[in-house]
Amino acid sequence: MSKILILSNDTTYTYNLRNEVIESLVQSGYEVVVASKFLLLQEELKALGCRLIDVPTDRHEKNPLSDLSLLRKFRKIVRTEKPDVVLTYNIKPNSYGGMACRMEKVPYMPNITGLGTAMAFPGPL
Repeated sequence: MSKILILSNDTTYTYNLRNEVIESLVQSGYEVVVASKFLLLQEELKALGCRLIDVPTDRHEKNPLSDLSLLRKFRKIVRTEKPDVVLTYNIKPNSYGGMACRMEKVPYMPNITGLGTAMAFPGPL
């Protein structure tokens, strides 16, 4: 059976916006593992047939040491899970998950769905 790892910010986002994708993958025979921060809707994700890994992160964190720690966590998960492919959603999973996949030579598919808060509140230039 092929394994697909999904990296995203949190379980609430993942269930609310990706539950149909997960359900379709599971029904097609894939083993699906979701690695994200545990918030709401964990049981609903499990009911779809996927396994969850908690990745305690803060998507608004700007500390480079915290980001380096996140990269290490993602790399360890990719190395341990040995997925056939990784799907990433949200900016930090796209960036650091992508780096982890490249280091471990695992193909990944980043998804960018919006402009995010950086564009909504750009701050001073």
